[in-house]
Amino acid sequence: QKMLYFHYQAARYIQNQSTKQFEEQVKRTPQYKYSNEKDKLNLEIVELPDGTYIPTTDYNGNVSWGKVSAVTRHDPGEKLYKIKTDGGRDVIVTAAKSLLIWNKDIKEFREKLTTDIVVGDYVPVTKDLAEPPVITENINLSNYLSKSEYIYGTDYNIAIKLMEEEMINKEKCSNNWWTKMNNNKFELPFKSKSSLLRSTTKQNQLNSKFESNYIYPYGANQKNTKISDTFELNKENGIFIGLFLSEGSITGRSIRITNQDKDIQQFVKLWFESKNINYDIEDRINNSGGRSFTIRGHSTIFTKFITKLVGKGAENKFIPSEAFTASKEFISGLLNGYFSGDGCITKNSIDASSASKRLIEGISMLCSRLGIFCKTYTTILKKNNFGTKNIKPSHRLRISSQWAELFSRQINLIHKEKISKMKLKKWNKKHQKYESLNNIIMDSITEIIEINKDEIES
Repeated sequence: QKMLYFHYQAARYIQNQSTKQFEEQVKRTPQYKYSNEKDKLNLEIVELPDGTYIPTTDYNGNVSWGKVSAVTRHDPGEKLYKIKTDGGRDVIVTAAKSLLIWNKDIKEFREKLTTDIVVGDYVPVTKDLAEPPVITENINLSNYLSKSEYIYGTDYNIAIKLMEEEMINKEKCSNNWWTKMNNNKFELPFKSKSSLLRSTTKQNQLNSKFESNYIYPYGANQKNTKISDTFELNKENGIFIGLFLSEGSITGRSIRITNQDKDIQQFVKLWFESKNINYDIEDRINNSGGRSFTIRGHSTIFTKFITKLVGKGAENKFIPSEAFTASKEFISGLLNGYFSGDGCITKNSIDASSASKRLIEGISMLCSRLGIFCKTYTTILKKNNFGTKNIKPSHRLRISSQWAELFSRQINLIHKEKISKMKLKKWNKKHQKYESLNNIIMDSITEIIEINKDEIES
């Protein structure tokens, strides 16, 4: 029997959304409902759309994707426990049988009351995550950029065609035509049919048109600003996302990639060109005397999409939820870009660090799709050369031994110096600390912290 332990906070993490966003998404599906007894039972039940899956393991460490029909949120009791592991994982659980713990007598994982768990017990951590039941091949930008705020060429052309059909043998459309059609047969940000007609006149004056399968700004310059309304999860786009997560920033309408490596620079320039994004180059000497090379792509639409997709600012970046169910081609591309930009090849490991814990956790999970286990940890410097008073923590990831060997075989970094260094390494055949069991790593508990529920953010 597959044992699945899943609660509302896990749903929020997988969806990469806040509680409110997650609830609103579920409400838009016909399957949602809340328990009528929730006030009496202090319990909330939310049914999920059909086809929702999460990773799960059985007693023997065989990991698969389990179908989830609903999630619950309920009163956890007065006490909660934060469990930390040697591999850098942590989770907050209730006093109930919330975790699977290795039973050395029967050599299987079994449920155990949190109050009976001790430091040194082993929990399963995914090492090898199989392909999901459904591979996410692309992202519709309408999931991130509302059709009520942007002009989607496909909808625009549908509207024009329907309007022309409506006006056959007529001088004008029916009075309620726009109200009946908009948000039904198509969805556009125009307030009325008259606004739509004025837009067509403007496009004729500019000698341009709204093409299907592209997205355009509303109420701004619309010439030569088209962006595809789908973002394919392929290798090249994966590399770019990885580079942005490691070396990218957003300023105003520009998305910036800063790196001195010539191969990375060339890739970014060609990538912007392939996406119809104008760019310029900033090559300057900064205040400390070092050289800074930045490629700036200019697109309001793409900048806003990337901001919503993966966040902006070093502390706020994250792996998009779609990446976890993407093809291995996209995942290897993203890891390629990320480690080409931010990776470090040391004597015994492949390392990376970020100001965002969520990003490092996401990179670690993506590695599991390739059978690679990562140790994660956090460090805080007591002081630095800049005299910073409140130094923020650095979240780190380390790949070593057989998993570093596996990484070097599967990920061909576009940073030639790093890949050469990585390929020449002779990695240890087996990690001395972490034991494998089928698809999982046996990760030992290092700390159990008792906390009050009031300390947990709602």
